[in-house]
Amino acid sequence: MCGVAIRPAGWAKYYSREGTYRTPVHQCPTCDVYVRDVNSKQLVDHLHAAGYVNLGNEENLLNQRKNFFEYLMSLVKSNLPNDVQPHPVLADFGCSYGHLLCTARDQGYTAIGVEINEELVQYCHDRGLDVVMSLEDLSKPVDVFMFIDSLYYLQSPKEILSLVKSKLRTGGLLVLRVTNVNFYARLQTFLQNHSDFSTLGDSTVSYSPRGISQLLQRAGFSVIKTLPDWGKGKQFDNFKKMLVYKSSYITYALSMGALNISPGVIILARQSG
Repeated sequence: MCGVAIRPAGWAKYYSREGTYRTPVHQCPTCDVYVRDVNSKQLVDHLHAAGYVNLGNEENLLNQRKNFFEYLMSLVKSNLPNDVQPHPVLADFGCSYGHLLCTARDQGYTAIGVEINEELVQYCHDRGLDVVMSLEDLSKPVDVFMFIDSLYYLQSPKEILSLVKSKLRTGGLLVLRVTNVNFYARLQTFLQNHSDFSTLGDSTVSYSPRGISQLLQRAGFSVIKTLPDWGKGKQFDNFKKMLVYKSSYITYALSMGALNISPGVIILARQSG
């Protein structure tokens, strides 16, 4: 993000269709990001093995996040320009089952998904959703681009965001949701005196609010709003996860916004200049 060389930090668990293994993890201390050392084949294998592409998990995941998608769409509505066209075009990068697309479509948007998993693309097509496999396949100018838990898988995020910028209408909106778990990973490795950064999850790049802001600036965007994700609209599948989200909200409130340790952040941005 900042041009400073990354340094070795440790390792983290990763998985593919063949099993689980370790990958090296590097850190940039200047912008506070962690980078997993994986090649394109490993990444594609992982993305085809992840639980969120398994059709058997769809109903459960929809129940957990349906209200969260409604919340995201409320943020879109309140931040779109007043002169936006009827039925604005919304593109969801990494649309998976198409749940966010359905929510947007029900609210009057022209919804288009981008998804690399062929089975999920066909599944969305069977449901009448417009889904393509590459950003280059988007033929319409886009009013809203959504990257909900998808940007942190990309190995070349600046190049992708620069392409996204070229697809956006003037005044268009970019909405990102990324994890914010670097603090938890550092705390765990410090307390347990090891180099296991598996707390970072399965991300290729684990961002901090500072790191994601620097990335967006370099890609030609200006951040207009950064919001902690403390679980609004989400149904939690275990008590521990709910406790982390709720505790982060209390910490944020007590610090009057100075300390953001929410497990995720939501960023809204527009093109610079």
